[in-house]
Amino acid sequence: MSRGTGEAVCATTASPRGDERAPLAQVIYIAEDVLERAGLAGRAWTVPDGHIDDPDVQAANRALSAFASEVYLAAGGRTPTMWDGSPVPEGFLPVRVVASEYLSVEHGPGVRASAQPVTNSITVRHQTNDLTVLHEVAHLLHGTCESGDAHDDAFALTVRDLYAHYLSVKAAERFWTLVGLRAGR
Repeated sequence: MSRGTGEAVCATTASPRGDERAPLAQVIYIAEDVLERAGLAGRAWTVPDGHIDDPDVQAANRALSAFASEVYLAAGGRTPTMWDGSPVPEGFLPVRVVASEYLSVEHGPGVRASAQPVTNSITVRHQTNDLTVLHEVAHLLHGTCESGDAHDDAFALTVRDLYAHYLSVKAAERFWTLVGLRAGR
């Protein structure tokens, strides 16, 4: 799972360490729930219900896309180009975020978001927050989908660093208190 390769790694397996401890993915999810309950998840984002052509929906999706794109590029994500290698038009956002309740149909009611590295896009629920978007941007940076294998030590470090920069040092420290020892650090 090299960073920025654009290759999707989406296979799901049991604990990658082959032991009886909880897989790192579960530990990360639990730590993120702790951050949310402690009020450390950053801004709340709301995308209104409506059709993708609705101007209010488009504006909310664009704001989320702008935030995700800023994070992605600042963290070393690949700079987009046109198919022929020429620069993209001004104002082009390299990460597209859209809200859809289809996540619950496709992945189950507990899924909050999904990253699609092949299209460099993120799907979120209509109610989301910075923490969720940062988690999904980390998947794009690592070229991984939401699976057990995707949540390895390198992913945990990336998420921690994004939380420190975009949420707060306190959020990153609390996250790492819960995840760091489990990640072998």
